[in-house]
Amino acid sequence: MVFSTLKARLIRFIVTRISNGEFSERGLARLLRVSQPQLHKVLKGERKLTSDLADRILARFEISVLDLLESPELKVHLTPQSGGPMSPMPLEDGIDPDSKVSSPAQNPDIPHKRPASETTPRKSSWTKTA
Repeated sequence: MVFSTLKARLIRFIVTRISNGEFSERGLARLLRVSQPQLHKVLKGERKLTSDLADRILARFEISVLDLLESPELKVHLTPQSGGPMSPMPLEDGIDPDSKVSSPAQNPDIPHKRPASETTPRKSSWTKTA
């Protein structure tokens, strides 16, 4: 899967909506706040789809990049595989995967803010003169 494939699918998604009569190029261009000629050139491949316009399209149709993937592609990337993106990370020696730490205060390795009562107030360098 390459990014150009996702761009092509997003353009095909828009072309399908226009072909189905859900929008006209002009009406969609207004909704996306671009000119109709600019949208037309993007849809015909005469102009590149910018990331800004792609973001506007995704937001307008309330879809994400995951919606552009096909079922087999999703299964490959979301199924745990040995060494795949969803495979469990190896744990360091001495870490119990079943232990639960409820707060950073219980784990000394995690830095956390001290309560206000434990901090000392700062002295101001500003002093009032008479």
